Amino acid sequence: MSVLGNKREAIATTLAADLGIAGFSYIPGRIVPPCVMVAQGSPYVESGEVYGTFKTRFSVDLVSATAANDVTTEALDMMVEDALVSLINQGINVENVGQPYALDTNNATYLAATITINTTERL
Repeated sequence: MSVLGNKREAIATTLAADLGIAGFSYIPGRIVPPCVMVAQGSPYVESGEVYGTFKTRFSVDLVSATAANDVTTEALDMMVEDALVSLINQGINVENVGQPYALDTNNATYLAATITINTTERL
């Protein structure tokens, strides 16, 4: 697997274990929330601060299971907090957490939020 693919997989695996939910290093065809999906960010790769390194950006999408609005909102907040702790413990830079949004997939609507992160890699 590529360096970038290995990094995505490591992030997804650790987040899934730390949050106790399903984790994917790609966008699956069908999701079963709650879950975390790690995908390429934008820009995906750019020059690093040190010669021979690259800054890589990923989007971490947290998806809450369906429930009453107040329950799913609180569940998403807890997922975001737990994910931030996990990412920081992995030494990953967190750029921002986007506003929660309605994710329409599988003929259903789920509450989700995206965390934008970056790492420095030597390819």
